[in-house]
Amino acid sequence: MPIKKYPLWPFFVSLLTLGSLSLLTISSVAPELLSRQILYWIIGITLVFLVRKIKIKAFIKSPYPLLIASVIFLLLPVIFNLNTRGTQRWINIASFSIQPSEFVKPLLALFVIVVIRKEKQNPIKAYLKLSLLIIPLLLTFWQPDLGTALVIAFTSLCLLIAGKISLKPLLPLLLILTVIAPLLFRFALHDYQRERLTYFLNPQKDPLGQGYQLTQSQIAIGSGGLVGQGYKKGTQNQLFFLPEKQNDFIFAALAEELGLIGTSILLFAFLLLFVSLLKTALKKENEIKQLFTVYLLAQLWFHTTVNIGMNLGLMPVTGLPLPFVSFGGSHLLANLLSLGFVSSKLSLDS
Repeated sequence: MPIKKYPLWPFFVSLLTLGSLSLLTISSVAPELLSRQILYWIIGITLVFLVRKIKIKAFIKSPYPLLIASVIFLLLPVIFNLNTRGTQRWINIASFSIQPSEFVKPLLALFVIVVIRKEKQNPIKAYLKLSLLIIPLLLTFWQPDLGTALVIAFTSLCLLIAGKISLKPLLPLLLILTVIAPLLFRFALHDYQRERLTYFLNPQKDPLGQGYQLTQSQIAIGSGGLVGQGYKKGTQNQLFFLPEKQNDFIFAALAEELGLIGTSILLFAFLLLFVSLLKTALKKENEIKQLFTVYLLAQLWFHTTVNIGMNLGLMPVTGLPLPFVSFGGSHLLANLLSLGFVSSKLSLDS
């Protein structure tokens, strides 16, 4: 295919920039994790090129195997009674940890896409099938993983809009959820989840407790200034005041050491990636590829906005990683696999 029809360079430029900033920051704040993150990137980039050669028609003939596989993945930590810091989200294999819900997100996106394609002319039937999403949503909420449940709900809604499925049947459900929202907030959420959803409005109310993470993150970002304090010279992250500096709050760690210039480069790389995905989504060459690109764009945008928002103290702490930047293999590999499908020169229907 001619390069003009498939401009892959924006994907690679953005990934190279994000990956470089990620490895640079991790080597500063958590050098013991650097070799593992490099290994994740090597595996992920290899998978990108392998996935670009796979024809997935056989996997999307029916939506139900995708849903069943998703439920099985989410149940694995429960089946093997794997408990990590009070949650059941991870599977430990040797010295590595895998988070099944990260790989469930693209599977559920394909589930929604297949339903949309098959039932586009029958919205009621489509919603009856899509109501099965409540199973993986409840499982992720139960783990508990409120952030992932929100991502699944948000990306599914974006796919319905992009797939031109009428949202009218959803209105009664949205009305009911609005009415019972206070009850859900009071009885369905754990104490720490309720505190996270409220303390971000005033972290100084409990600066050494629930507001500690946000307070330290804001101090780190503010102290970075224009050019940053320098590599391995960030006081908040190097003196261990900043929690989860390689994961949830890696943006704050990067801002402290590289300043406004470093964060501007980071944001430009995300903008380049988002614009590239948007241009791919607007192409009408293939409906499945088009809708899957919408999913990936919505998912990456949601993660990026929420993560940076919580680092700045504009949003609650949800535990969502910063795509391609935060330490971890599951989120990185799942995103690179998805990007491999999106950037594929092959038709996903072929």
